[in-house]
Amino acid sequence: MLSRTSASHAYYRGLKKEPFSFLSSADLSSSRPLSNRSIWRESNRQAHRSLKPASTLASSTAVNATKEIPARAQELYDKLTAVKDSAASYVSLSRLQLALRGLETENPVIRVALLGVEDRTTAARQFAKVLLVDPLSTELPWESDLETIEDDGRSILLRYGDVAGIAMENPLLRTLLIPSPVLKAYNLEILIANLTPQSAVPIDGTSTVNPAHLMLVPRLELQASTGNQFTAVHYPAHKSILYGEGVCNCLELGRLTVGWPDSQISRRMMKVVFGLRASLDERVESVEDQVAAVDVELASSAIKSFRESIQNATKFEHEWFRSGMPAVADWLAQDLNRANRPIKPAIRHLTRSLLDDAEEAIMGDEMHHLRTTAASAVPEDKRRSIRDSLDVWAERAHTELRDQMDIAFNGRGWRRLKWWKLFWRVDDIEMIATDVLQRRWLVQAEKDIIWLTGRIEGAGFFRNSTDMTRMLDTNPVVGNGQSKNEENPDSASTPPSPMSSTDLPFQVDPHQSPPSFGPWPRNISLARTRMSMEAVPFLQLSGQVLVWKTVNLSLFSTVFSGMLYFFVEGTSIYGVGAVAALGIAWSMRSLQRQWETERQGWESEVRESGRKVLKDTQDTVAAIIDKEGRAEEHAEDVKERRVAKASINMARQALSKLE
Repeated sequence: MLSRTSASHAYYRGLKKEPFSFLSSADLSSSRPLSNRSIWRESNRQAHRSLKPASTLASSTAVNATKEIPARAQELYDKLTAVKDSAASYVSLSRLQLALRGLETENPVIRVALLGVEDRTTAARQFAKVLLVDPLSTELPWESDLETIEDDGRSILLRYGDVAGIAMENPLLRTLLIPSPVLKAYNLEILIANLTPQSAVPIDGTSTVNPAHLMLVPRLELQASTGNQFTAVHYPAHKSILYGEGVCNCLELGRLTVGWPDSQISRRMMKVVFGLRASLDERVESVEDQVAAVDVELASSAIKSFRESIQNATKFEHEWFRSGMPAVADWLAQDLNRANRPIKPAIRHLTRSLLDDAEEAIMGDEMHHLRTTAASAVPEDKRRSIRDSLDVWAERAHTELRDQMDIAFNGRGWRRLKWWKLFWRVDDIEMIATDVLQRRWLVQAEKDIIWLTGRIEGAGFFRNSTDMTRMLDTNPVVGNGQSKNEENPDSASTPPSPMSSTDLPFQVDPHQSPPSFGPWPRNISLARTRMSMEAVPFLQLSGQVLVWKTVNLSLFSTVFSGMLYFFVEGTSIYGVGAVAALGIAWSMRSLQRQWETERQGWESEVRESGRKVLKDTQDTVAAIIDKEGRAEEHAEDVKERRVAKASINMARQALSKLE
C-alpha cells in the first residue's frame, strides 16, 4: 500500500528537472474549407509556397537566429524538409512543421491536446487541474483561477511558469503560465479546447481522412472582425485526450471514435477518457488501453484530503486509484523523456504517424485516380459487343454491295444504256449512273454505320476526346458562307439542283483519303460524292465521245463512198453501198466494243470502290473501338506521387536509424 503511495508521490515530485524552451504559438497553420479533393490539393500547394515560417511571429532575435540542429537528428530533419517540398499535397504541413521544430532542440516541448465535447471547457479544465496539481503542496492560486476563469470561447494553452499568470493575449487562445511540476518535469504544454461534431468530420464532407488523425490537429476558430465568418486554424499536438462527462457526452465520444485505428502508435498518441462515477472497488486499468474512465470529483476529494493531513495518505491512495487517474497520468508521462534515446519517443511517434498519413493519402489519391479512370473507361464486355457488331455490319455491307450492284446493273435503268440505244440515251448517262449510286450503292450500310456510331458514342468512347465537336456539327456551312438550311428559304418547294464542287463543305482530293469522322464515319458518303463528281462525268463524256466518233466515221464512210461513185468511173452502186456499209458497220462495232468496255470498267470501279470504302470504314471504326475509351494516365500526377513516395521512404529510413 505504501509503495503505491510512494509511486504516486514520485509522479508529482517528478524526475530530475530538465531545462526547457517554449514553443512559439506561431506554429499555427491556417486553412479554409474547400469543396473537393482536387481544390484541396491545389490550395495546399499554394499554402505551402506562401507559408510563413513559424518564427516570423516571434521576436526579432528568434527570426534571425540560425537553427542548430543536433547532429544525430540532422539527417531526419533534412529528409522531412524534402518531404515538405515534394509531398506537400499529401502531408499535413502543420504536423510536419511541429515535427521539424521538435528536432531543432535537445529537449523539445511536447504538446498534449485536451479536447472536451461540451460547449464549454469547464469539465476539461477541472480534469486538467486534477492532472497537473501537486498534492504535496498547498493549493495554489492558479488552481482556482483555472476553474473560475471566464469562458469566452477561446481555447486555453497551459505552459509552465514560475509565476502564475497570463503570458500573452491572442485572438485564438489564452496562454496561462502555471508552476506545475508535471509541466516542468516533462517540458509539457496542454491545449484545452472544445471538440464539436463539425470539427471532428472532414470540412467538405467528402474527404477520406481518418477522424482519429483530426483529433491530433484540433481546429481553432477565429472570428472575423466584421460579420459572422470564422477562419479555421489548425493547432497540431503530439498527443491527444478526448474527455467527456455524463452519459450524453460519453455517447458522443463513442460516435466520434468510430473508425479509430487500433495500433500501438495510435494507443500512445490518442486516448479517450470518460468522466463517470467511480465504483467502490479500485479500478485496474492498463496504460495501453485506449479508453479510460475517471471520476474527477473523487480525485479532487482525494487530493484535498491529503493536503489537509498527511494522515489521510491511505485514504488518498484508495480514492486516487478508485478514480482511475493513475492510468491517465501514466499514459500522459509515457514517451515524454528521451532517456538515452536519440529523440523523444513522442517526436518519433508523431513523425511516423504523419508519414503513415501521407502514404495513406497517396494511396487514396491513387485509388481515386483508378476509380475515376475506370469510370471513364469503356468496359471490355461492351467493347467486345460493339466490335462484334462492327464485324456483323461489315459482313452485311459486303453482301449488300454485291446484291444491290447485281440488281442495279441488271435492272431496266442500266439496260437503257446498251450500245445501240446510246444515240438517243447519251444525255441520260449521268442521270442513270447517279441514280445507281444514290439508290443502290451502300445505302443501308451507311444507315447502319450511323446507328453503330451512335452506340459507340453512347458507350462513352468519346468521353475524353476533344474531337466530338466535329461529330456534333450537324449544320455544315456551304461554299457561300451560308448554312444549307439558310441558302434558299424556298428549297423545300423547289427540286434540288445538281451538286457542284462549290456547294460542298469540304474540298475533295481524289489522291487523298477523306476525313474519317464527322457526325458519323463519312467514308461512304464522301466516296459516293467523289464518284458522282469524277466517275459519272467521265462515263458521260466517254459516251458522248464514242457517239460522236461513230457518227463521224459513218458520215465519213458515206461521203467517201459517194465520192467514189462520182469520181471513179466504173464504180457500181453496189460497190459504193458496200463501202458505205463497211464503214458504218466498222463504226458500230467500234462503238459496241468500246462502250461495253467502258460500262464494265465503270461497274468494276463502283464495286471495287465499295469494297475499299467498306474496308476503310471498318478499319477506322475498329481503331476507335480499340484505342478510344481507355483509362488515361496523367504522367505529371504519376510522377508527383512517385517522387512523394520516394521522399517518404527516405524519411522512414532516416527515422529507423534513430529508433
